[in-house]
Amino acid sequence: WTASPLYILYFVKTLKADESWLGLNGTVVSVTTIFAFMIWRKWMAHIGEPLTLKITIPIYAIYPMLVGLSPNLTLVLVAGIFYAFFAAGVSLSHLNVLLRVIPDEKRPQYIAYYTALMNAGAFVAPLIGVRLADTIGLAPTLIGCGLLAGLGGLSFTLWPVRVPDPRPLPAPEEG
Repeated sequence: WTASPLYILYFVKTLKADESWLGLNGTVVSVTTIFAFMIWRKWMAHIGEPLTLKITIPIYAIYPMLVGLSPNLTLVLVAGIFYAFFAAGVSLSHLNVLLRVIPDEKRPQYIAYYTALMNAGAFVAPLIGVRLADTIGLAPTLIGCGLLAGLGGLSFTLWPVRVPDPRPLPAPEEG
């Protein structure tokens, strides 16, 4: 969320994007996301949610770095396709894994904590991002956000999430 308000600022102020490019970018990202959801749903059925999360989150973190390093809008458009594809995998796997690792009897309490923390982050992080960008610049802030997100995403590789199988095993046959 720290980088979220910086993208549009970077596109317009640094790369001189006009309204038609912003519309094209939004359309391409949205269409990619729609198709990526269909693809990731099929892949997740084969590889599972934890592995999907492990693959997608570190890659997903590359987008702010690609934008911050990009010298032109065409590369940003390509990076947006890349981002949207992996963002769909993150979206489909992250909450499902969370719901499967928390105890059933404490689910409402955990979801309340999760929601409060996410809303607080969504409110405060963009303010921090804009302040950092004012201090050190848009591109360095985007690159830093990507590095931090990548380190956070790497935690899923260093400390893999172990989740129970959502499908019950068949009962053994007697005999």
